[in-house]
Amino acid sequence: MFKKVLVPLDGTPQAAAALPLARTIAHTTEGSLLLLRVTDEADRSGDPERYLHAIAKELQDDSIECIVRRGTAADQIVAIARDLSADVIVMATHGRVGIERILASSVAERVLTHSQVPLVLVRPGGKRVTHLKTLLVPTDGTAGAALALGTAVGLARASNARLVLVEAIEPIPLWVYGADYGVAPSYIDPAWEDEAVTSADTYIRGLVSRLQTAGVKAQGHALKGDAVAAIETVADEADADLIIMSTHAYTGPARTLLGSTADALVRTAKRPVLLVRRPAGAPDYEAAQIADANLVGAPTG
Repeated sequence: MFKKVLVPLDGTPQAAAALPLARTIAHTTEGSLLLLRVTDEADRSGDPERYLHAIAKELQDDSIECIVRRGTAADQIVAIARDLSADVIVMATHGRVGIERILASSVAERVLTHSQVPLVLVRPGGKRVTHLKTLLVPTDGTAGAALALGTAVGLARASNARLVLVEAIEPIPLWVYGADYGVAPSYIDPAWEDEAVTSADTYIRGLVSRLQTAGVKAQGHALKGDAVAAIETVADEADADLIIMSTHAYTGPARTLLGSTADALVRTAKRPVLLVRRPAGAPDYEAAQIADANLVGAPTG
């Protein structure tokens, strides 16, 4: 797994914030770094090549491959990841909100939308990761969560890191009962959330037990409350190095309607987020098989 780690750079310190984690992942998986600089079509100065080679020299790694392409950043990143069979892309994101966020995240969003390669987003100023000791995996029993868990297990085995699983049970919003339309709920079960937490806790305990039996260090938490806040709280308490979760990579109205915990975490979490893309319409059993294969010790390379 993750034998080729692609790192897009644009010459700024903000983009270079992705380098420590990218180097850590490559070292952990005995992989290599692919440094990419995408420039304007008119740029023939040779500066991009010198910049990348200076970075490679500073990292003191002869296996680093330096690549310069001209064109649109997102398109070239997706193309290089495909053409060179990159296993993961590690890049920085500004994590802003409003119109600034739209402009700053457009490259990362396009890469996530158009590439099937897992994407790690690093916020400049967030936790600087040089060792993978703790991996946080939000889960909810779905196939998408199973896909993220499969990736996390493989990385945990390579790094001897522990897995921390978390499932958050969010309160049922009143609009579900028609409150937004002036309809008073006839009955709201006061025990629903507590029972849901109990069920989640049972699931998490079973999953942790299976992971431990398979030789993976693991622990888990089932909480009641906002998913993003719960994940960030557990991440802080566990001092997680990386949050690993799946996403359908929806954009526009679809993301607005469905909500996006992954999107919110990328913007607010102090830790890097690894997004495993699950294609829309993918059969559920495919994701489950990947997780099961890693749990029983199938090769991860």
